Amino acid sequence: MNWLQHFLFGRATSPTIYHVSEGADWVLKWVAEYTAQELTRHQLRASAIVQPWRLRGQIIHFIDRYTLLNNEQRVHPSNRIFVTWMHGDPQHPDFADAGNTLRKLLPRLEKIITPTRSGQQHLIAAGIPAEKIVVIPLGVDTTRFHLPIPQARAAIRAKLGVPEGAFCIGSFQKDGSGWGEGNDPKLIKGPDIFLQVLEKLSKRQPNLFIVLTGSARGYVKHGLDRLGIPYVHHFLPHYFDVVPYYYALDAYLITARAEGGPMGLMESWASGVPVVSTRMGMPADWLEHGKNGLMTNIEAIDKLAEYLHLLSSDPALQNRLIQGGLQTVQQLDWAQIVASYYVGLYQPWVGKHSKGNKN
Repeated sequence: MNWLQHFLFGRATSPTIYHVSEGADWVLKWVAEYTAQELTRHQLRASAIVQPWRLRGQIIHFIDRYTLLNNEQRVHPSNRIFVTWMHGDPQHPDFADAGNTLRKLLPRLEKIITPTRSGQQHLIAAGIPAEKIVVIPLGVDTTRFHLPIPQARAAIRAKLGVPEGAFCIGSFQKDGSGWGEGNDPKLIKGPDIFLQVLEKLSKRQPNLFIVLTGSARGYVKHGLDRLGIPYVHHFLPHYFDVVPYYYALDAYLITARAEGGPMGLMESWASGVPVVSTRMGMPADWLEHGKNGLMTNIEAIDKLAEYLHLLSSDPALQNRLIQGGLQTVQQLDWAQIVASYYVGLYQPWVGKHSKGNKN
């Protein structure tokens, strides 16, 4: 620690913890917002911001990695820097440039945070020292995402035009390239797998209905049109507008090849929706097959279709998975997750100054 850092971090006043996201009303923004809010409730100084470039002598946690990786020279050296790597193999061509920059920045970084064990393994394989990496899962706001009141399911199904007796499957994520129509698939999200599963399932399950939200869903919509599977797609302007859409569902289908979450896993559990997923991301860490969801290997088209068909005809299985999901998600409430942020990341720098610390 040089003399300036010693002066700034040795002051009686604790540094503020700034969580940086790109500001769009999407997942990264709310990770930043919730971590800041929860830390503030514990009497720590924290804030969610977009522009950190004028900060000096503070703790800056880049929830959006590209804000740091594309602007590393703009971060003053007196700050303590943390960065979250949501998903992606730093050695893969799609992420290679970001991985190279991350390695160059290692001397300036306190910790690199990833939500999954697979993310941790990718970082280690890419040459990031294990001691630099902390695994902290994504959380969910269980005050917003929760079981519906009895009439809510019928109301939202009627609003969305879900036919009587339909088996309704949801997918609420961006899975096309860019922020336009999304006619080119973002294959890491598995939209091709999603369509192949539904094609298989439709041959045994003629009463399918699909509910889509999120941006860039053109590839999936064109595929559903080709297959003749009815669906509705609503682009929702605000993140939490999605809450009642979960109440329309009989199942939530995740077909990704890699993920930092997805948030749909935790939001489905909190909303009482059974989950069928590929084994990657947070499902690989948190989903127990047959207990709180159904899971199989990536690109296992037949198995995913089989599990959805089984789920559609087995109320006892549906109830077991719902109850298991509700139990698991209590561990993933943001209040629980942010405690890990404090203990695993910030405590060495703010613990001795915290107003709630009596030592």
